[in-house]
Amino acid sequence: MTGDPGAGRHWKLAALLAALSMISPFSIDTFFPSFHAIAADFGLSKWAVQQTLTVYMLPLSIMSLVQGPLSDAVGRRPVILAGLSVYTVASVGCTLAPNFSTLLVFRALQGISAGVGMIVGRAVIRDLFEGPQAQRLLSLVTMLFAFAPAVAPIIGGWLHVTLGWHGVFGFMALFGAVLGIGTYATLPETHPLEKRPRLHVGGLARDRRARDRPRRAAGPPAREARADGRDGRDRYVDEGLASRASRSATWHSRRSSPRVRSTPAISSIRRRR
Repeated sequence: MTGDPGAGRHWKLAALLAALSMISPFSIDTFFPSFHAIAADFGLSKWAVQQTLTVYMLPLSIMSLVQGPLSDAVGRRPVILAGLSVYTVASVGCTLAPNFSTLLVFRALQGISAGVGMIVGRAVIRDLFEGPQAQRLLSLVTMLFAFAPAVAPIIGGWLHVTLGWHGVFGFMALFGAVLGIGTYATLPETHPLEKRPRLHVGGLARDRRARDRPRRAAGPPAREARADGRDGRDRYVDEGLASRASRSATWHSRRSSPRVRSTPAISSIRRRR
């Protein structure tokens, strides 16, 4: 009895894409146990060491707007390989940083490149699969990715106790190099040339305006509803009060209206009629 070869390929692709997505949480959570050691080595306060998170998160968030359109224009594989190369070099720079300023520079380079696996990896799934197959593979990648935030601090603690904080960034460099080799050897290009648009900065702004257009379309009715100085919440409250008042008036009218009880005499008169 042989297994399904397609399922095996799905598992391999899911494992690779999940590992690429783990770069970002590993870059944040693994060196948390080394905060005090970094502060002691460079003579910093614990508040100053937190700049290593700021200079990482800011370029990470900015590049998330660029890496997707860039992979649409030049292909998935070159963007992932370039990002892994930059990440590996940046991790080596963090490992060998002689001062805190140099560490911040290389942490910013890590932030520029760390999100490439998560962003472009989802585009790879979209290129290869559709419908339920894409959903299953994406859920599998998400399930494997969920282990990263849980195990990253544990791995970082082991490395810090054994090798110090330099060893933690050395692990990041090794992780990036291994993923680069694995991506180069196993991940094909999934975005054909005929489907690649031209890359220009104005396209990013147009995409943003296209996403905001449905929100603007819903704007005029909201402004008309507020023209009398009241918003939808006020109307909701007024309608609720009016409904309660209507029900109360109906109830009081029923209580105040005379009721004729049916007595035996009246019933006998009705029967005679």
